[in-house]
Amino acid sequence: MTPATLEDTLRRLKRDRDYADRRYNEALTELDRSIREPGPIPDPDLPLDEQKLATLNESWNILPSTPETSGVKGRLAGFIWRTIGPYLQRQLTFNSLVVEHVNRDADARRAAHRRDRETVAAIRAEMHKITAFQGRLMVLLQHVTPYVDTKDREAVSGMHVLNTAISTVMESQDKYRESLTARERRYDAWTHSIASAQEDLRGLFTASQQAIVGFNAALSSLADAQGKFHETLETRERRHEASTHAVALAHQELRDLFTTNELAILAVNTALSSVAEAQGKFRE
Repeated sequence: MTPATLEDTLRRLKRDRDYADRRYNEALTELDRSIREPGPIPDPDLPLDEQKLATLNESWNILPSTPETSGVKGRLAGFIWRTIGPYLQRQLTFNSLVVEHVNRDADARRAAHRRDRETVAAIRAEMHKITAFQGRLMVLLQHVTPYVDTKDREAVSGMHVLNTAISTVMESQDKYRESLTARERRYDAWTHSIASAQEDLRGLFTASQQAIVGFNAALSSLADAQGKFHETLETRERRHEASTHAVALAHQELRDLFTTNELAILAVNTALSSVAEAQGKFRE
């Protein structure tokens, strides 16, 4: 299979990108159309009708007070009360149970109605939150494409930076080649100058060999002259030693003479002192 060229790969990537963008925009449009405001939620059932509840609590006791038993009327009323009293008492008990049940049922219905209202309020709040979340989600999805475009622009800027860096490297390589060519030229010139210097050095070496031969001859002559000079120097040293010895003898004679003169001067001074003493005695 022939490998795809760079142009084919770029075209294929462009087609894939356009297809993905089209599918994304279609899905985003469908999602936007599907977002609707939440429908109305019906209110809970009406609360308990308590219009007659207070009257029922007040009128459940249907029995009158116990009649008096004094007199004929009292005895007749007592007989009648004893006859129908138990039935009325059972009716009173039934009425009290019914009223108690109605009151408890009213409390339960009030609590249930309160819970229904709280539930409906919570459902409405959650529906509004869901709607707000859907709106924010839609805004987020609408910002995805610009965000991806910024990433693409960043990648393109990176490619520009890479191209600039490659251009800089190529320019550096060109300059390096130029400097290398100049360096080779300088090396060739330096090699030529070294070859010339070697030729000059060979000439100087030949001349130096000739000079060394002449120098050796001069050294031989100098050695002969030095031998003669040493002989003359030895003669001069002998003469110098003789003159030094004569000078030493003369110095010794001078020292002796100086010592003799000092003794004579001392004797003269002594004599003068004696003469001075004699003159002093003579004057006395």
